[in-house]
Amino acid sequence: MLDAYLEMTEGPLVILSSGEGAEMSTQNPLLFRQGRAIRVIPARHIYTLPPLLRAIEVLRFSRLLRNADAFHIHGADTMDGSQAACSLARLSLCNLAVKQGVRTEILGFSWQEDPPAVVSDAMVALSRKMHIKPRDPLSARRLESAGACNIKPVSDMAFSLTREMAPPQDVVSWIMDCRSRGNEFVVLNVSGLIARKMDQTVEISHVVAEAHSNGLSVLFLPHVIRHGDDDLLAVLEAYSSYGTESNLCVTELLTPAEVRFITSRAKVTITGRMHLSILSLSAGTPAIALDTAGKVEGLFELFGMRQFVVRAEPGFGREIGLHLSEALLKNSQMRNQIATVMETVRVSSRANFSDLATARDFGLAEEGECAS
Repeated sequence: MLDAYLEMTEGPLVILSSGEGAEMSTQNPLLFRQGRAIRVIPARHIYTLPPLLRAIEVLRFSRLLRNADAFHIHGADTMDGSQAACSLARLSLCNLAVKQGVRTEILGFSWQEDPPAVVSDAMVALSRKMHIKPRDPLSARRLESAGACNIKPVSDMAFSLTREMAPPQDVVSWIMDCRSRGNEFVVLNVSGLIARKMDQTVEISHVVAEAHSNGLSVLFLPHVIRHGDDDLLAVLEAYSSYGTESNLCVTELLTPAEVRFITSRAKVTITGRMHLSILSLSAGTPAIALDTAGKVEGLFELFGMRQFVVRAEPGFGREIGLHLSEALLKNSQMRNQIATVMETVRVSSRANFSDLATARDFGLAEEGECAS
């Protein structure tokens, strides 16, 4: 999402990073776009510390706001109470910005079915003062039912990304080799977040076996590499257990542009990470996504493909196998369906940026967004 924000906006920008600021500045080439002044400030404690201990960080934030034309939060799935303390901290920053007269928006976020009442009340109260932009129709309906106003439905910011960039040469060579052999491949992500909640071993074995039985090679791809919910370990374990010589395991974190290159050439993408499914769909490739918090359905509703969302619970491997067979059988039809909807989805995605300021802009980046 940060890549989309950087690509779609102009002017000076201050980024409050909840990850490591130095790491972000060296990893994201869009931060070095010629002629644009961008500052990256590590600000993890601004929402992780308890309210009283956060006072100094909030004071610094308030001082930064004095020179800001706008404040934007990349809402994603951090605003809906899944982590109530984080949601309330971010909403409090929005309230402070509004009180200081700074134009404030929450961009492209999900809203769960039954968030904590304190978070729901805070969001509803805030919506009376500023625009909120849910990223799917299901989230918009839930917010409306909760009593929120000033709702401006959008789609995820990542749908605005259209760039492709060749991944490392070993990946390109493997894809070319698949093509030379007339062999299609699927992208398979094994989510470290899901691995924290359940043993996926049996389920992934079913998915890989189904791909192989359909004559497909498998590209094992981590989408998030960070402490706590690292995909890489889960991907490596799956590859070592079920991979074959015709498969490939990517062991580094690729940029969104590199991921789009890969997914645009895949037959199907199977993923436990929602933004990987977005990059796949935006490249025109059907996706099957695991859902852990009731948020992916709204995304797939945009494409009329909610049936390809699978709950991350025991038995998901066989269910994905059935959906994979269907996606292979109806691949051309599904690609046409995606293409028919995509321009509307892209326009909706760009609506995240339609009101953004172009000078002294201000934004809050998600943890790990530098390489999402």
